[in-house]
Amino acid sequence: MISFNNLGNLGRLANQMFQYASLKGIARNRGFDFCIPPEKSFGQYDELVRQDKFNLYNVFDIDSKNNIQMQQNPVLQERMHGFDEELYRSCPENADLYGYYQSPKYFEHIKDEIKLDFTFSREVRDSCNEMYESIHGGKKVLALHIRRTDYTMNPNHPVQPLSYYENAIKMFDKNVQLLIFSDDTAWCQEQELFSDDKILLSEGNDVDMDLCLMSLCDYHIIANSSFSWWGAWLADSEKIIAPINWFGGSCIGKSVQDMSFGNWTWL
Repeated sequence: MISFNNLGNLGRLANQMFQYASLKGIARNRGFDFCIPPEKSFGQYDELVRQDKFNLYNVFDIDSKNNIQMQQNPVLQERMHGFDEELYRSCPENADLYGYYQSPKYFEHIKDEIKLDFTFSREVRDSCNEMYESIHGGKKVLALHIRRTDYTMNPNHPVQPLSYYENAIKMFDKNVQLLIFSDDTAWCQEQELFSDDKILLSEGNDVDMDLCLMSLCDYHIIANSSFSWWGAWLADSEKIIAPINWFGGSCIGKSVQDMSFGNWTWL
Protein backbone atom coordinates (compact mmCIF):
# COMPACT_ATOMS: atom_id res chain seq x y z
CA MET A 1 0.00 0.00 0.00
CA ILE A 2 1.39 3.41 -0.95
CA SER A 3 0.68 6.47 1.16
CA PHE A 4 1.00 10.27 1.20
CA ASN A 5 1.34 11.02 4.91
CA ASN A 6 2.15 14.69 4.29
CA LEU A 7 -0.96 15.35 2.25
CA GLY A 8 -2.37 18.51 3.83
CA ASN A 9 1.05 19.75 4.89
CA LEU A 10 2.42 20.77 1.50
CA GLY A 11 0.11 23.50 0.31
CA ARG A 12 -3.56 24.37 0.31
CA LEU A 13 -6.55 22.97 -1.59
CA ALA A 14 -5.25 22.97 -5.19
CA ASN A 15 -1.90 21.49 -4.16
CA GLN A 16 -3.75 18.84 -2.17
CA MET A 17 -5.79 18.01 -5.26
CA PHE A 18 -2.62 17.38 -7.28
CA GLN A 19 -1.14 15.22 -4.54
CA TYR A 20 -4.30 13.17 -4.08
CA ALA A 21 -4.91 12.69 -7.81
CA SER A 22 -1.28 11.73 -8.46
CA LEU A 23 -1.19 9.31 -5.52
CA LYS A 24 -4.30 7.59 -6.82
CA GLY A 25 -3.03 7.61 -10.41
CA ILE A 26 0.32 6.07 -9.45
CA ALA A 27 -1.39 3.46 -7.28
CA ARG A 28 -3.81 2.49 -10.08
CA ASN A 29 -0.98 2.28 -12.60
CA ARG A 30 1.03 -0.01 -10.33
CA GLY A 31 -1.94 -2.09 -9.17
CA PHE A 32 -1.50 -1.07 -5.52
CA ASP A 33 -3.86 0.00 -2.78
CA PHE A 34 -3.32 3.49 -1.36
CA CYS A 35 -4.27 5.48 1.72
CA ILE A 36 -4.50 9.13 2.70
CA PRO A 37 -4.05 10.68 6.15
CA PRO A 38 -6.97 11.83 8.33
CA GLU A 39 -8.11 15.44 8.12
CA LYS A 40 -6.94 16.10 11.68
CA SER A 41 -3.32 15.81 10.48
CA PHE A 42 -3.79 18.58 7.88
CA GLY A 43 -1.81 21.74 8.68
CA GLN A 44 0.36 20.04 11.25
CA TYR A 45 3.47 21.44 9.54
CA ASP A 46 1.88 24.12 7.33
CA GLU A 47 0.43 27.19 9.02
CA LEU A 48 -1.34 28.39 5.84
CA VAL A 49 -3.23 25.11 5.64
CA ARG A 50 -4.03 25.27 9.35
CA GLN A 51 -5.56 28.73 8.91
CA ASP A 52 -7.53 27.81 5.78
CA LYS A 53 -11.00 26.36 6.33
CA PHE A 54 -11.08 24.86 2.84
CA ASN A 55 -9.29 21.59 2.24
CA LEU A 56 -9.66 18.33 0.36
CA TYR A 57 -12.00 16.89 2.97
CA ASN A 58 -14.48 19.69 3.44
CA VAL A 59 -14.73 20.72 -0.22
CA PHE A 60 -15.15 17.20 -1.63
CA ASP A 61 -16.59 13.96 -0.27
CA ILE A 62 -13.17 12.34 0.01
CA ASP A 63 -13.35 10.45 3.28
CA SER A 64 -16.21 8.14 2.30
CA LYS A 65 -14.31 6.92 -0.79
CA ASN A 66 -10.86 6.16 0.58
CA ASN A 67 -8.79 4.20 3.04
CA ILE A 68 -7.97 6.77 5.74
CA GLN A 69 -4.84 5.93 7.70
CA MET A 70 -1.18 6.80 8.20
CA GLN A 71 1.18 4.17 6.79
CA GLN A 72 4.77 3.89 8.02
CA ASN A 73 6.45 3.59 4.63
CA PRO A 74 9.88 4.79 3.46
CA VAL A 75 9.59 8.30 1.97
CA LEU A 76 9.82 8.55 -1.82
CA GLN A 77 10.33 12.16 -2.93
CA GLU A 78 9.71 13.44 -6.44
CA ARG A 79 13.00 14.20 -8.16
CA MET A 80 11.82 17.12 -10.28
CA HIS A 81 8.95 19.52 -10.87
CA GLY A 82 6.87 17.79 -13.49
CA PHE A 83 6.26 14.23 -14.54
CA ASP A 84 8.69 11.67 -13.10
CA GLU A 85 8.11 8.76 -15.48
CA GLU A 86 10.47 6.42 -13.64
CA LEU A 87 8.61 6.96 -10.37
CA TYR A 88 5.27 6.53 -12.13
CA ARG A 89 6.30 3.22 -13.69
CA SER A 90 8.35 1.70 -10.88
CA CYS A 91 7.04 3.12 -7.59
CA PRO A 92 7.47 0.40 -4.91
CA GLU A 93 4.44 -0.84 -3.04
CA ASN A 94 5.60 0.41 0.35
CA ALA A 95 6.37 4.02 -0.62
CA ASP A 96 5.24 7.19 1.14
CA LEU A 97 5.09 9.86 -1.56
CA TYR A 98 6.38 13.35 -0.83
CA GLY A 99 6.27 16.38 -3.11
CA TYR A 100 3.86 18.35 -5.29
CA TYR A 101 3.36 16.06 -8.33
CA GLN A 102 2.00 18.83 -10.54
CA SER A 103 1.37 17.03 -13.81
CA PRO A 104 -1.84 15.52 -15.21
CA LYS A 105 0.26 12.69 -16.66
CA TYR A 106 0.12 11.01 -13.26
CA PHE A 107 -3.66 10.64 -13.41
CA GLU A 108 -4.88 11.16 -16.99
CA HIS A 109 -5.61 7.40 -17.26
CA ILE A 110 -8.19 7.72 -14.44
CA LYS A 111 -9.48 11.17 -15.39
CA ASP A 112 -13.17 10.28 -15.03
CA GLU A 113 -12.59 8.78 -11.60
CA ILE A 114 -10.70 11.86 -10.38
CA LYS A 115 -13.48 14.09 -11.67
CA LEU A 116 -15.98 12.09 -9.63
CA ASP A 117 -13.78 12.41 -6.56
CA PHE A 118 -13.65 16.17 -7.09
CA THR A 119 -17.41 16.63 -7.25
CA PHE A 120 -18.58 19.69 -5.34
CA SER A 121 -21.45 19.49 -2.87
CA ARG A 122 -24.95 19.78 -4.30
CA GLU A 123 -25.41 23.12 -2.52
CA VAL A 124 -22.29 24.58 -4.15
CA ARG A 125 -23.16 23.12 -7.57
CA ASP A 126 -26.72 24.45 -7.48
CA SER A 127 -25.58 27.94 -6.47
CA CYS A 128 -22.88 28.04 -9.14
CA ASN A 129 -25.18 26.75 -11.87
CA GLU A 130 -27.63 29.51 -10.98
CA MET A 131 -24.87 32.13 -11.12
CA TYR A 132 -23.56 30.78 -14.40
CA GLU A 133 -27.01 30.93 -15.99
CA SER A 134 -27.28 34.59 -15.02
CA ILE A 135 -23.79 35.32 -16.41
CA HIS A 136 -23.43 33.74 -19.81
CA GLY A 137 -26.45 35.18 -21.66
CA GLY A 138 -26.05 32.59 -24.39
CA LYS A 139 -22.37 33.46 -24.87
CA LYS A 140 -19.23 31.44 -24.24
CA VAL A 141 -17.66 32.41 -20.91
CA LEU A 142 -13.93 33.15 -20.56
CA ALA A 143 -12.58 32.75 -17.02
CA LEU A 144 -9.58 34.95 -16.22
CA HIS A 145 -7.66 34.40 -12.99
CA ILE A 146 -5.41 36.98 -11.34
CA ARG A 147 -3.45 35.98 -8.24
CA ARG A 148 -1.71 38.76 -6.38
CA THR A 149 -1.84 38.89 -2.58
CA ASP A 150 0.67 36.25 -1.48
CA TYR A 151 2.62 36.44 -4.77
CA THR A 152 3.55 40.11 -4.22
CA MET A 153 5.84 38.91 -1.42
CA ASN A 154 7.12 35.72 -3.06
CA PRO A 155 9.79 36.12 -5.78
CA ASN A 156 9.50 32.43 -6.66
CA HIS A 157 5.92 33.02 -7.87
CA PRO A 158 5.83 36.27 -9.88
CA VAL A 159 2.63 38.27 -10.26
CA GLN A 160 1.71 38.24 -13.94
CA PRO A 161 1.89 41.67 -15.64
CA LEU A 162 -1.18 43.28 -17.15
CA SER A 163 0.41 42.80 -20.58
CA TYR A 164 0.05 39.03 -20.17
CA TYR A 165 -3.70 39.35 -19.64
CA GLU A 166 -4.07 41.96 -22.37
CA ASN A 167 -2.35 39.74 -24.93
CA ALA A 168 -4.22 36.65 -23.76
CA ILE A 169 -7.63 38.33 -24.08
CA LYS A 170 -6.80 39.19 -27.70
CA MET A 171 -6.60 35.47 -28.46
CA PHE A 172 -10.36 35.07 -27.96
CA ASP A 173 -13.44 36.26 -29.83
CA LYS A 174 -14.61 39.71 -28.73
CA ASN A 175 -18.11 38.36 -28.11
CA VAL A 176 -17.13 36.08 -25.23
CA GLN A 177 -18.30 36.97 -21.75
CA LEU A 178 -15.25 37.73 -19.59
CA LEU A 179 -15.48 36.67 -15.95
CA ILE A 180 -12.60 37.66 -13.65
CA PHE A 181 -11.55 35.69 -10.57
CA SER A 182 -9.02 37.23 -8.21
CA ASP A 183 -7.81 37.40 -4.62
CA ASP A 184 -7.44 41.17 -5.13
CA THR A 185 -10.71 42.39 -6.64
CA ALA A 186 -10.05 46.00 -5.55
CA TRP A 187 -6.91 46.08 -7.71
CA CYS A 188 -8.80 44.59 -10.65
CA GLN A 189 -11.45 47.30 -10.44
CA GLU A 190 -8.75 49.97 -10.72
CA GLN A 191 -7.35 48.64 -14.01
CA GLU A 192 -8.44 50.26 -17.27
CA LEU A 193 -8.08 46.89 -19.02
CA PHE A 194 -11.06 45.61 -17.03
CA SER A 195 -13.14 48.79 -17.01
CA ASP A 196 -15.66 47.69 -19.64
CA ASP A 197 -19.13 47.40 -18.08
CA LYS A 198 -19.59 44.06 -19.86
CA ILE A 199 -16.72 42.50 -17.89
CA LEU A 200 -17.90 40.69 -14.77
CA LEU A 201 -15.99 40.16 -11.54
CA SER A 202 -16.59 37.24 -9.21
CA GLU A 203 -16.83 38.81 -5.75
CA GLY A 204 -17.68 37.59 -2.27
CA ASN A 205 -17.50 33.88 -3.04
CA ASP A 206 -15.69 31.30 -0.97
CA VAL A 207 -12.86 29.29 -2.52
CA ASP A 208 -15.04 26.28 -3.32
CA MET A 209 -17.63 28.47 -5.05
CA ASP A 210 -15.04 30.22 -7.20
CA LEU A 211 -13.41 26.94 -8.20
CA CYS A 212 -16.77 25.41 -9.05
CA LEU A 213 -17.85 28.47 -11.05
CA MET A 214 -14.52 28.49 -12.88
CA SER A 215 -15.08 24.84 -13.80
CA LEU A 216 -18.31 25.78 -15.58
CA CYS A 217 -16.59 28.26 -17.92
CA ASP A 218 -15.71 27.45 -21.54
CA TYR A 219 -12.28 29.09 -21.88
CA HIS A 220 -9.56 29.93 -19.37
CA ILE A 221 -6.75 32.46 -18.99
CA ILE A 222 -5.01 31.12 -15.93
CA ALA A 223 -2.45 32.59 -13.57
CA ASN A 224 0.70 30.74 -12.53
CA SER A 225 -1.50 29.08 -9.96
CA SER A 226 -2.58 25.51 -9.33
CA PHE A 227 -6.00 26.91 -8.35
CA SER A 228 -6.90 28.16 -11.84
CA TRP A 229 -5.11 25.14 -13.34
CA TRP A 230 -7.72 22.95 -11.65
CA GLY A 231 -10.53 25.26 -12.71
CA ALA A 232 -9.52 24.71 -16.34
CA TRP A 233 -8.93 20.97 -15.93
CA LEU A 234 -12.27 20.32 -14.24
CA ALA A 235 -13.97 22.31 -17.01
CA ASP A 236 -12.40 20.30 -19.85
CA SER A 237 -11.60 23.79 -21.10
CA GLU A 238 -11.89 24.36 -24.83
CA LYS A 239 -8.87 26.70 -24.79
CA ILE A 240 -6.32 27.51 -22.08
CA ILE A 241 -3.77 30.32 -22.05
CA ALA A 242 -1.05 29.99 -19.39
CA PRO A 243 1.96 32.16 -18.46
CA ILE A 244 5.32 30.73 -19.49
CA ASN A 245 7.03 32.63 -16.63
CA TRP A 246 5.35 30.37 -14.09
CA PHE A 247 8.29 30.55 -11.69
CA GLY A 248 10.76 33.24 -10.67
CA GLY A 249 13.54 33.73 -8.15
CA SER A 250 15.35 30.57 -7.14
CA CYS A 251 12.74 28.43 -8.94
CA ILE A 252 13.11 30.06 -12.35
CA GLY A 253 14.77 27.02 -13.95
CA LYS A 254 11.97 24.59 -13.13
CA SER A 255 10.23 23.05 -16.13
CA VAL A 256 6.49 23.56 -16.46
CA GLN A 257 5.90 21.75 -19.76
CA ASP A 258 4.38 18.69 -18.07
CA MET A 259 1.55 20.80 -16.63
CA SER A 260 -0.14 21.36 -19.98
CA PHE A 261 -3.16 19.48 -21.29
CA GLY A 262 -5.79 19.82 -24.01
CA ASN A 263 -5.81 22.96 -26.18
CA TRP A 264 -3.09 24.70 -24.17
CA THR A 265 -0.99 27.72 -25.20
CA TRP A 266 1.96 29.11 -23.26
CA LEU A 267 2.21 32.89 -23.47
